[in-house]
Amino acid sequence: MVAAELGESSLDILVNNAGLLEQSPIDTYTEAMWNNALDLNLKAAFFLAQALLPNLRKAGTP
Repeated sequence: MVAAELGESSLDILVNNAGLLEQSPIDTYTEAMWNNALDLNLKAAFFLAQALLPNLRKAGTP
């Protein structure tokens, strides 16, 4: 969505600043809760950077 909005414009900087960790004791932390945390904290940042890479490269940001 962001990449589509930017179109051919360059992007000088990307700050991935989102995070989530549900507050729960480790012995009650479910796999679904853990997957949720990984999806937001790791996968979202990676795929956003991947989607915006062409715009970052146009600005000379490796």
